[in-house]
Amino acid sequence: MGFKDHFSDVAGAYRQYRPRYPQALFRELAARSPGVAWDSGCGSGQATEGLSRCFDHVYATDPSMAQVSAAPLFDNVTYLVASAEESTLSDGSVDLAIAAQAVHWFDLPAFEREVRRVVKPGGLVVLLGYGLFESTPQIDRIVREHYLTTLAPHWPKERLHIDRRYSDLTLAMPRLSLADFAMEASWSEEQKLS
Repeated sequence: MGFKDHFSDVAGAYRQYRPRYPQALFRELAARSPGVAWDSGCGSGQATEGLSRCFDHVYATDPSMAQVSAAPLFDNVTYLVASAEESTLSDGSVDLAIAAQAVHWFDLPAFEREVRRVVKPGGLVVLLGYGLFESTPQIDRIVREHYLTTLAPHWPKERLHIDRRYSDLTLAMPRLSLADFAMEASWSEEQKLS
């Protein structure tokens, strides 16, 4: 079965314009489960970069060669062109598996089987996502209206999982609560509207 490839054609722009996750998030994850991390569905490395600063080694997998090729290189990161459902990683080889803004594209039962195989006993599985950005009330209103009316009919159905903050996805694993982390960026008014 092929993967749902919505972003290979824009891998360079994806790398340039996607927001970065806060480093505090990766520090907290490393404090809870230090060692080796697996960034499944890594895209062009938005989470991989932060993980590389806090973990001894990071395996970053994505089925898109274009995305992996656009990712930044780090001494402690191994990129693999592989799916989240068939990572090619060894049994019990990672302490943390993370899917950042990606799990909604996966075959969830197959991903769960792969996680159970690859993550060490007692390791963590983290599903991250983010919603719409917030700016000024005027810009927020325009963005929400555009998102909910103009764009809504064109989004793949899996996008709804993000809007629901993954609350409708279930993995047969214990849940661990983390605080919300803010993703911050400084954009000009022109950048916000383009």
